Amino acid sequence: MMASQDRRRQKPLPARPDGPIAPLAEVETAPTIAALPKADIHVHAESSARLEQVLVERTGRRSTDWRSRARELMRDLPPGMPRLETWGPDFPFPRAWVDEMADRNPGYLEAQIGRVLVEAAADGALLVEVMFGARTILRDDFLDRFAAAVAAVRHRFPRFHAVPLLVAPTTAEWAATMLPRCLAASRRGLAGLNILPASYDQPADWSVVYRWAERARDAGLGISAHAGEFNALHLAEALEVPGLTRIGHALAAASDPRLLDRIAARGITIECALSSNVVLGAVESYESHPVRRFVERGIPVAICTDDPVRACTTIGREYAIAAKLGFSPAELRGFTCAAVRASFCSPAERDRLLRLIA
Repeated sequence: MMASQDRRRQKPLPARPDGPIAPLAEVETAPTIAALPKADIHVHAESSARLEQVLVERTGRRSTDWRSRARELMRDLPPGMPRLETWGPDFPFPRAWVDEMADRNPGYLEAQIGRVLVEAAADGALLVEVMFGARTILRDDFLDRFAAAVAAVRHRFPRFHAVPLLVAPTTAEWAATMLPRCLAASRRGLAGLNILPASYDQPADWSVVYRWAERARDAGLGISAHAGEFNALHLAEALEVPGLTRIGHALAAASDPRLLDRIAARGITIECALSSNVVLGAVESYESHPVRRFVERGIPVAICTDDPVRACTTIGREYAIAAKLGFSPAELRGFTCAAVRASFCSPAERDRLLRLIA
C-alpha cells in the first residue's frame, strides 16, 4: 500500500524537448540559475587531484585529462565499485618528490584547499564543507592552513564561508588513535565527521561508531555518513548513529519506502551528487536520479559535487542540471537553504547565510 501511494505522489519529470542530459557534457546555465546562491556540503578534498593542479600550475607539466578518464571509466567498467575503485589519478609526479616539496613548503596544502574553495565561490557558493582524509588530522598545521585559505578566498568573495570535515572510518583503530585528536580539534575549527564504512561494499561493524558518536556530538562535531550509494548496504546502520543529521547519496532508500520513512521521520538531509552518481553508475542517468522522490517525501535535499575534479563538474553545473530536471529557481534556492540548515558551521553563521539567501 505504501509503495503504491509513493508512486502516486511522485510527479513525472517535465518533458525534455532537447533530449536527455548527456553525462560529462557542457550544460548551458540560464542567468537566473547562475545568479542563485549555492552551497556544497559534500565535497571531497581530492587531495591528489588538487595537488596535481597546483603542481601543474607551478611547473608547467601537463595535467590529467579527467574528462577522457571519466569517459573510459563509463565505457570500460561495470557500474558501482569497479568504477569507484579505479577512480583515483595516475599521479604524474614522483611521490618522493611530492612529499619532499610538501615538507619544505607547507603552503602546498593551503594552495590545494584554495583550489577547492575558489572554484566553488566563483560558481556562486556561499558555503562549502570540505571532507579530508582521516589522517589529515595528523598534520599539526592542517586547521591553520584551512583558515588561511578561507581568509584568502574572502578577499575576493566577502560573503563566503567554509568549514573542514574529516572522514571517520568504521574501525576500532581509528576510534582509538584519531578520535581523540578530532575531539580536541573541534575547539580549533574542525566542524564535523563523515563516517565512511571501512569496507564500502561489505558489511561493517557499526557498533564501534555507536560508541563514539555521542562523544563527537557532545564535543560540537556534526555527524554525517556515506551510505546507500550503490545498494542499501549501511543505510539502516547509519540511521542508528546518535547525532547523525546527514547522509551522503542514500540512493538505495528511494526503492525502500520503510527507509524513506525513517529518513523523513528523523529529518535527515540527503546530500545528492548528481554527476558523481551518473559517472560511477549509481544511477543510469540524470533523469532516473531519485532526487525528486526525496523532495516529494519531504526529505531535505542538498545538491553537492562529491568529487568535482574527477566527475568533471562544479556546483554551478550541478544546479544547472537540477534545473534541467525540472526544478524551479525557488526549489533550487530551497536546496541551498536545506544545505545551510544542515551545515556544521556555527548557529550564528547559519543565520547569516540564511539571511543572505532569503
